[in-house]
Amino acid sequence: TLKLFEKYLGETKTSLAWKKHRLVFSQANAEPRIEVDPITAWGVEGEHIQLKNLPNVYSGESLDLGARFMLQHIPQDASINHIIDLGCGNGVLSVKAGQLNPNVRLTCVDESFMALESAKQNLLDNLGEGRDIQCVANNCLDGFKPDSCDLIMCNPPFHQQQAITDHIAWQMFCDAKQILNQNGKLLVIGNRHLGYDAKLKRLFGDKNVKLIASNNKFVILQATKNPAKLSAKQ
Repeated sequence: TLKLFEKYLGETKTSLAWKKHRLVFSQANAEPRIEVDPITAWGVEGEHIQLKNLPNVYSGESLDLGARFMLQHIPQDASINHIIDLGCGNGVLSVKAGQLNPNVRLTCVDESFMALESAKQNLLDNLGEGRDIQCVANNCLDGFKPDSCDLIMCNPPFHQQQAITDHIAWQMFCDAKQILNQNGKLLVIGNRHLGYDAKLKRLFGDKNVKLIASNNKFVILQATKNPAKLSAKQ
């Protein structure tokens, strides 16, 4: 313990022992002695993607299994003009979407400024300059223009501190429905046990939700916002 105090703080002394206890006195050095690289970097196996993460960004040193599975099912579609990556983290899904759809407009949304800075750097490193990209700090999609997006990708968090909860996912789904164009699609990945299919069917309708892919741990679901029906008078 004393060696650690001296290594990271500075000169350290102890008092005389009293009832098997000692006081520790440490004088901090004027110059910091800890050298920390705040950025972790790695390549995504099987993809032409290099990632950098700032501290406290989810999945800091490797790609989480859910995102890895989602990468395999991001659509390539020339009719898509605008993609939102909701809860983007380090932006890996946006990077893949941008590689598959070079003319698309990308919007990355997250509540974490560290995540957004990581995403911004990763998009620049992997897609280059001159792309139509925006990174927005937001709680879900508050304030976004309705009917303005063709595809929303979402990997919702389901842990709030130590509790398992779906209220964040539900807010994401509700906001996504408002922001999607008619016939726009919400692509969601989640753990099988979370039951996102029932929630999406409740919101979008049974016939408008389908399973895209699944494995023993995750499901990828697609919910489509149907066009408004014409009234009989029209």
